[in-house]
Amino acid sequence: MISKVSVRFVKEEDGADEAKIRTHMSVRKGQPYHSEALDEDIKALYESGLVEDLRVLAEPDEEAIALTYEITPRGLLR
Repeated sequence: MISKVSVRFVKEEDGADEAKIRTHMSVRKGQPYHSEALDEDIKALYESGLVEDLRVLAEPDEEAIALTYEITPRGLLR
């Protein structure tokens, strides 16, 4: 079971928007943990063009697992 899903930006960029990032994520608090769902989220986030790099950290949280999406946002062209 997933107890928490967090988004953390490695570096802040203009336009880094957690709400936009979350629209491309299917994993939610309360769902069973499946690595396939994480793979789909990672694929969707890269395909969105919003991220330059990302990794998902999984930490045990009592009888569940807490997930943190650690994201380096893609810089905006100026």
